[in-house]
Amino acid sequence: MKPAERNEFVQTKLTEYIERVSAGEGPASDRYKSERKVLEQLIPIQTDGFRGVTLTAIMGKLIREDINTGTEFDSINPRGVFEQGIRPILKAYRVPTGASPPLNVAKNIQVLDEKWAEGRKPEGAAMAAVDYIRRINRHWGDIAFRDDLIMMFVQRLMAYAEEVGSHDAALPPLEGVPPITLALNLAEFALRYQEGGSVPQFVVGALLAATRSGDAEYLPLEGVEASVFGTNATSNKPADLWERLTDGSLGNLYEVTCKSVDAARLDAAVDSFAKLNVPNTAITFVCRLPVDVASLDLQNGAVIHRGVTFQFVDIRTFISLLFSLLTAAKRQAVIERIAEFVGDPSRQIRTKRGWTETLGS
Repeated sequence: MKPAERNEFVQTKLTEYIERVSAGEGPASDRYKSERKVLEQLIPIQTDGFRGVTLTAIMGKLIREDINTGTEFDSINPRGVFEQGIRPILKAYRVPTGASPPLNVAKNIQVLDEKWAEGRKPEGAAMAAVDYIRRINRHWGDIAFRDDLIMMFVQRLMAYAEEVGSHDAALPPLEGVPPITLALNLAEFALRYQEGGSVPQFVVGALLAATRSGDAEYLPLEGVEASVFGTNATSNKPADLWERLTDGSLGNLYEVTCKSVDAARLDAAVDSFAKLNVPNTAITFVCRLPVDVASLDLQNGAVIHRGVTFQFVDIRTFISLLFSLLTAAKRQAVIERIAEFVGDPSRQIRTKRGWTETLGS
């Protein structure tokens, strides 16, 4: 199949399985106890990579029935199958998913076996993926059983999506609450429920975007919706968040982190600047002071490293000040934007609960 035909085929088939499950089709819950036990280790967990890889292997087998997708996984073009075929349907049905599980946990992997699964986190989920993919391939010739295996996977996937979706991120009460109190709670939430850094980056980005909105000198802030899992160089971006003036020139550059910032981290930033031909401009690290900069010799909150100026601000203070300085309407808009981000199916249930507990909604 050509890529466009493949993508349409995958989207159609996956939609059909989901619609059948929604209509009540599929094996009864008291059947296939062994297979369902494997699915309990694979699907209802925070890490989405292994269920994503399993679904990719299943859909890939529908495309290439002539190969074993457990031993020839890379032959089905798993990244393309997932990103252009599977992911749009999962997003449409609000099923929790990352951008590309095959890229995250099985990049350039041909054989999905115990050796591949060993040491991965959580290892039990990786082993379950290996197990279920083997069952799919082993019983492919038994059409009825094959269909049951796929339907059981989709049943559990949709049940998990419903469970995650039941944890909405409600808006906290704003009336009568001092802005600084909300700001401090927002900072506490961002630091306590980081999700690999995506939450702090989004919170800071939403605040910066609101601060610059309406300013005729600036274009919309860039990087707010970007993934935190790619380096600046590989993602072709000058920083985590960056401003651009209406004349097209770069404004302030921001790195948002809750990890140690040492000389190696600064080296990586300088190298990234060089590759991207970024002008020699100061970059602001929004981080936890002083813990994240303990190894750096700062002078008045800044350091010049290999000719580049880096300055550092405390993330709690930064969030609190930006939020407090916004108008009431912009504070409302920021809270709504962050609540929508937290309410996305891809967010962890722990994070959704943390939003409610921390913001007092």
